[in-house]
Amino acid sequence: MKILIMGAGAVGAYFGSILSREKKSVTLVARGKNYESMVSNGLKIESVVAGNFVTTPRVIQSSTQIDEKFDLILFSVKGYDSEEAIEFIKTAVGNNTVIVTLQNGVSSRKRLVDCFGDEQVLQGVTYIDSTIVSPGVISQSGGVCNILFGEHNGQITERVKGIKEALTVSSGMDVQIPENINVSLWEKMAVVCTLAGMSCLTREEFVDVFNNPTTFNIAKKLIEEVIAVGKGSGIPLKNNVFDKTIGYLAERNGQFVASMYVDLKNGRPIELYDLNGGVASIGQRVGVPTPINDFIHDALAIYFKRSLAMRNN
Repeated sequence: MKILIMGAGAVGAYFGSILSREKKSVTLVARGKNYESMVSNGLKIESVVAGNFVTTPRVIQSSTQIDEKFDLILFSVKGYDSEEAIEFIKTAVGNNTVIVTLQNGVSSRKRLVDCFGDEQVLQGVTYIDSTIVSPGVISQSGGVCNILFGEHNGQITERVKGIKEALTVSSGMDVQIPENINVSLWEKMAVVCTLAGMSCLTREEFVDVFNNPTTFNIAKKLIEEVIAVGKGSGIPLKNNVFDKTIGYLAERNGQFVASMYVDLKNGRPIELYDLNGGVASIGQRVGVPTPINDFIHDALAIYFKRSLAMRNN
């Protein structure tokens, strides 16, 4: 199976390196200094799960370098880069291409469906703590590196089985087909909106948010809001999802830092409208109040607009 990874950032490059190490047919899309380093020096991984290694997958930076149709595209760019990335992959998409979105937020699949149609896009979810240390160098910490994906209707189709087989490797990442991918998506939303939103709001790593009673109480209310919006949207979230979210955050307390917070500290755009802003927007549409998410959106909106404008100039 020919695989294209659209967005060789911290997440896409890590998964691409694992697939490359296993001799899978994989092409990575990178840009700027990241692209230059990968072409010149290979892709270097420093991982607590997969070990330290260097691999040399095919890397491209322009759609003019695409000379074939791909069987599978893993779509892993930041939400605010979606429009440009969708345009980029058009020449790589054939009649039988399947796109699995690994983006944060619950609107990613719709953006892709609007362009490529419902049949060609699968929802995915990923849990991984990885960062770009320097161009072409990815650090992965924590013990979870997985991809969950599935059909929107929950059926275990032959193509889903085929994709799982193509992505299965001996080590470094775990691939799962959950019972309901939409439930998995909203379960992650509860985690990442809390982790990212509270860290960016307080300008502190989540370990400090978690260990402070005042901010931890706000975080718990934020989780409740995300769950309520998910249920209000018709997602059959289980009654234990709140405790499950708290347990996940507690178990990994101090082990990870939200990538959105890292972006904010470095003056880069943040995924505000895919996370807390997205929850607030959906909550308004389905009639579920989201005062915590509203406040986080409002507090960070000025920064988001300024950082995006600065990057585009």
